[in-house]
Amino acid sequence: MGLIIANGLVALAGSIFAQSQSYSDAGMGTGMAVTGLAAVIIGETILKILTMIWGKLSFIKATTAVVFGAMLYQGAIALAMRLGMPQSDLKLVTAVIVAVALSLNGVSFKFKTKSLVGGGNSASNTKSA
Repeated sequence: MGLIIANGLVALAGSIFAQSQSYSDAGMGTGMAVTGLAAVIIGETILKILTMIWGKLSFIKATTAVVFGAMLYQGAIALAMRLGMPQSDLKLVTAVIVAVALSLNGVSFKFKTKSLVGGGNSASNTKSA
């Protein structure tokens, strides 16, 4: 029931926004989707970093971290606009913010390497003549 009400309110808000702008486009909500994803990524990164520094933080929930991530994301955009960056470069700023958050997320890629010389897995000539 709650999902029905939430979707109805989102539809109402979208229709009121389109009516106030006198314009509608299929890509109008793309920025909000990017903002939401960036907020989740930044929030989870902040939560992970704080957990590494101070140990388990039971009072900070994931939703609280996402709210802080959204505030940091919007603050970074506002700072970029305050510094006089053109509007066309905001996509670059958002991409850099998300890339930094992903790189700080602590995801490490481990590749298996094979030793070509020596090592325990190398074949030896045990056959005697």
